[in-house]
Amino acid sequence: MSARLIEQCGYWQDDILITADSERPQLSRHFPDLLAINNQTEDSIVELVALDTGKRILITSQALSYPYRLYDGQLPHPMAGLAGKEGVIEEMNLELVRCGRNESPDLAVYEMR
Repeated sequence: MSARLIEQCGYWQDDILITADSERPQLSRHFPDLLAINNQTEDSIVELVALDTGKRILITSQALSYPYRLYDGQLPHPMAGLAGKEGVIEEMNLELVRCGRNESPDLAVYEMR
């Protein structure tokens, strides 16, 4: 489902795609250059987001809220919890435009501006 949402955004190879690490197994075959946020890559991805690279940055809703509100397939991951907490990138207060539409508000893809 996330792959379809990313394609709805008009993904190009020059775009930067940031996903949650839990999405990597499903999405890496469609988008081999994706950046998966996890406890080892968190700092470098936050630094990348803060830079003005001139490239379009797409980010999934799960990457935005990492390490909270993560999904395992269609269901919330039992270890994620903390529904009211903001993730490390959410805290940066960036302008986000939802470009991937779905009936579920919990699964979305945004473009950072």
